[in-house]
Amino acid sequence: MPVSRRKLFSLRATVGYAVFAAAWIFLSDRVLGQFSDPETLARFSMFKGLAFVAATSAILWLTLQNVPAEADIQLLESAPLRSRRTGLLWGLGMPVLAITLQWTFWTHLQPFAWLLSYPAVFVAAWMGGWMAGMLATSVSAALTWLVFLSPHGHWAMRNPGETIAMGVFVTMGLLISMGIEWMHRTEQRSGNSKFEALVEQTLAGIYIIQGNRFLYVNPEFARILGYDSPQQIVQQVRVSDLVTEADRERVRAQLQDRFDNPGREVRYGFAGRRRDGSTVALEVHGRGLQTTNGNVVIGLALDVTAQRRTETALRDKQALLDRMSTLAKVGGWSVDIDTGTGTRTDGAARILDLDPHDPESLTFRDGLKYFQGEQLERLTQALRRAVEHGEPYALELQLTSAKGTVKWIRTQGEPVQCDGRVVRIEGAIQDISEVQQARAALQAHQEHLEQMVRERTAELEAARQEAERLTRIKSEFLANMSHEIRTPLNGVLGLAQIGLHDHSGPARQVFEQINASGRLLLGIINDILDFSKIEAGKLHIELQPVDLRALIDRTVAVVRERADGKGLAIHVALADDLPPTCMGDALRLEQILLNLLSNAVKFTAQGEVHVHASLRHTRLVLTVTDTGIGMRPSQVDRLFQPFEQADGSTTRQYGGTGLGLTITKRLVEMLEGDIQVHSAPGQGTRFEVSLPFLPAQAAPAAAHATPQAPVTPPAVQPQRLRRLEGLRILAAEDNPVNQMVLTELLAFEGAHVTMSDSGLAVVAELQASGRAAFDVVLMDIQMPLMDGYEATRLIKAFAPTLPVIGQTAHAMAEEHHKCRAAGMVDLVVKPIELEALVQTLLRHAPADFA
Repeated sequence: MPVSRRKLFSLRATVGYAVFAAAWIFLSDRVLGQFSDPETLARFSMFKGLAFVAATSAILWLTLQNVPAEADIQLLESAPLRSRRTGLLWGLGMPVLAITLQWTFWTHLQPFAWLLSYPAVFVAAWMGGWMAGMLATSVSAALTWLVFLSPHGHWAMRNPGETIAMGVFVTMGLLISMGIEWMHRTEQRSGNSKFEALVEQTLAGIYIIQGNRFLYVNPEFARILGYDSPQQIVQQVRVSDLVTEADRERVRAQLQDRFDNPGREVRYGFAGRRRDGSTVALEVHGRGLQTTNGNVVIGLALDVTAQRRTETALRDKQALLDRMSTLAKVGGWSVDIDTGTGTRTDGAARILDLDPHDPESLTFRDGLKYFQGEQLERLTQALRRAVEHGEPYALELQLTSAKGTVKWIRTQGEPVQCDGRVVRIEGAIQDISEVQQARAALQAHQEHLEQMVRERTAELEAARQEAERLTRIKSEFLANMSHEIRTPLNGVLGLAQIGLHDHSGPARQVFEQINASGRLLLGIINDILDFSKIEAGKLHIELQPVDLRALIDRTVAVVRERADGKGLAIHVALADDLPPTCMGDALRLEQILLNLLSNAVKFTAQGEVHVHASLRHTRLVLTVTDTGIGMRPSQVDRLFQPFEQADGSTTRQYGGTGLGLTITKRLVEMLEGDIQVHSAPGQGTRFEVSLPFLPAQAAPAAAHATPQAPVTPPAVQPQRLRRLEGLRILAAEDNPVNQMVLTELLAFEGAHVTMSDSGLAVVAELQASGRAAFDVVLMDIQMPLMDGYEATRLIKAFAPTLPVIGQTAHAMAEEHHKCRAAGMVDLVVKPIELEALVQTLLRHAPADFA
């Protein structure tokens, strides 16, 4: 358990008092023992008691005056330092010196035996402290008694007066020692009190450190580090705990250097750690001191957090200003009117191609030397008006820099007045060379553009005339194509119908397939021609009275056969308030409705199709709803784009050119209407067409008759050699017509054909029958479930030697590369010519297939 300074002082005072009381009792009893006269004994006994009271009162007063405070810090003992050895020398030396001098001059000093002992005790106590004074008192008393008072050098007393004199000397020696010690301590405590009064009120943190502990800190030091009072730090917190880990070793080294080299002053900064764990920037000034209790470091600490933050902010701001000045090519300057001297910023120096790190570049007396001729005259006049009339100015001038570079600058000047006159002009300078170059380039470019516009206008006029000519040619071409395509196709369809009536058996099936294929081709050609007319702006709307019910019934009748074939029911509903007739283009209305119904039947596998017509706010609304496959939002978004389909992969099942809905939307827009689609996958689709309703006054027009094409007799095929006799062919073709055509053609040449309707079926057939069952494979490319590419890759995996020949309607070179990459050995292009097909098969068939 550590002993405080106050407890230690109390212990010393108690021991000292006990020694004094024992000595007093012993000596006083010895003195009184020398008297035998009762009256004298009584008188001296009373004197003894009074003297004891006086002595103990003085000792108690001195003790109470010197009680130290718990936190009292002895900063520095009065010089010189009073060590025990020094006190011993003074306590022994002075009595010996005094007795020696008194012995030398005894003949002159006799009978004053204590004359020199009093000064000896005083000097010893003053120079060596209270212990030296008490030692000097004891030694002086003993030597004086033995040398000058004791007869024959023994301790026997000759008379009571001498005993009283020695007692008085001892008492006075003790009082002198204690009094001098009290004076020294009072003086020292007064200095400490002044110091404490000073440091308690200072705005700087004061500290005293010994080892790794604080002996003293003032309230400001505690406040800086987040403590409520100094007592929470002194002897409670280690010095290292108040330093961040990054600076701890450096601070320890600085303190150790101060301990090892007292008197040296140091100043440094570090990051301190506050009580709550936050950091504070500190700057400390300290020096080492020697004390009786060892070396200490005393100093002051300043909280420079705000200063460091401000300095950092100023540095960052200055750096930012410098960067912005460099980027913006801007600088500042100032000219003193009286002296003619000026200063410029780093940015201004850089604009003039001067070194901003050279101090001479930042001051000038001849700032006009960079301007010549008209530029110098303009600037000189602006400066004269600024000085004489206080007018600010802003000029764009050309100068020559210190390196001879010609630059354009924008300079501004602002006069600064004092006592009614201009004393200084401050301004800014900016390098606008790039701006000036851009202006010149822009002017040249503008002139060039104007010339190009004139030339382009002439070209556009010529192009307009050429476009009008090409439009006329295109219109003529479309008219000719419509005639040239429809005429032979009409003959084909006519012959097919005659064949349906005149033939039976297999021949009738052939004519039925011709008729179906011809009509499909006719629809495609019609779509293409209509789309071309719309794109060319040659499709016109003809308004005439339209019988709405008849039009709807006629359109439904066209698709009903296909719907019945799929087991679909078509429901037609007309609103009660729908007028029977209206004005419109019957052909285009029927085409719109037919496209929507065809799509509904095509994409509906089971369920029903609803057609509804109504009048809504003076608009005719036609709605077609199905229970088909539906569409995703992404498919709806591109639904009306030309040649787009919901399923564009090679495995799509529904066919078509992707023009039907595009034509429908264009026709609706030409009729000043709009079309909307509502669909979800698996929930069907609803198309809603809204058109302006125009009431009709006349009866609806009669139905148009379809002209019949002339009938031509079929050609007679000559007899031919069966060149593929015995060749075993596995064919993949999803189109029934093409299957029949391909089978008939190959059978006519003597081949044995096994037909499959998909790539998946071909792979299954080949795996079931084995590689040896077939000599060659004819593989269609575009098929449902599995296309020809994937089927060929699977076949090559387990029958790599079996030749696969592709057949496709695509004649592009890219198609050939894709077929070769999939593993096909050759390719025939649709429409297939028999001779080309036979020659291709013969090239890849086994030599011994017959």
